[in-house]
Amino acid sequence: MNTEMESYEKEISDYKMELFDNLVGKAEKVLEIGIGTEAGLKSEDFTFIQALGESIPLEDASVDAVVGTLVLCSVTDVTRTLNEIKRILRPGGIYIFIEHVAAEDGTFLRLVQNVLDPLQQVVADGCHLTRHTGESILEARFNGGADVKKASLSRFAYISSHVYGVAYN
Repeated sequence: MNTEMESYEKEISDYKMELFDNLVGKAEKVLEIGIGTEAGLKSEDFTFIQALGESIPLEDASVDAVVGTLVLCSVTDVTRTLNEIKRILRPGGIYIFIEHVAAEDGTFLRLVQNVLDPLQQVVADGCHLTRHTGESILEARFNGGADVKKASLSRFAYISSHVYGVAYN
């Protein structure tokens, strides 16, 4: 997966830098959900917890920030996962996200996503191509609201619709 994701990571790096600026000097305790590969980070500098997004084993209001990249496409229950994120965030905490989402209804891209979605779930750890994740984040009603922006990535034609942003607890 590292090799396949290298070009993807290059393309989203500007979005990540924009989002991660929200953490600098503001977040002491950060939880990254769905961490995936670690890109050379020293594991001794981190605490790892194996859990489901729908049931995060942390205390209420215990983290300053939650970071998720391409996670909500693969959880079983998006609403429960977002509720868990809200629960563990301290007041004033932030949820930073980058997610691929369903293309607009009626577009050729959406047709392709609909056709590929069952196969994608099998070969990519339950990843759904046709979720409306941006809408789900807005519907989760984070206390301070959410800033959800749209982006298209040229190198990933069948999953090019993305949302990224920050939700405020």
